[in-house]
Amino acid sequence: MLLPILLAAAIGGLPPDSNLDSVIAFGNSSSYPLGVKTCKQLFPEHRDAYDAALKEWKAANADKVKAGRDIIAEEGRRTGVDTIRTIRDNQIWLDERLRAAPKEQQTNSCNQLLKEIRGDGDPASGSNA
Repeated sequence: MLLPILLAAAIGGLPPDSNLDSVIAFGNSSSYPLGVKTCKQLFPEHRDAYDAALKEWKAANADKVKAGRDIIAEEGRRTGVDTIRTIRDNQIWLDERLRAAPKEQQTNSCNQLLKEIRGDGDPASGSNA
């Protein structure tokens, strides 16, 4: 998901390229579980697939998530902007939109989320590498 990148750009610029994967992983570490929770409620027949993909992603990206959180927190201290809260607030807003969307859009969005978590979607947002 590109939300962490867009928010970082909006509040003070992107981190150096070497840190970008970590910042993205941190944003995804809260957006993926929220999306999975919603998609499991909307499509309970796919519960096991969502749980397995998220568990694998978390294990593969734990170090990146921690590094990304540290980068965002430091940027927040430097700028006085609570970027972590802003990211979470925007993710909640996106989740509410998904819940209100037509069923076809929910299906497409949840399928895309699963692909991203597995690393089959946008390489910048779901890669386990």
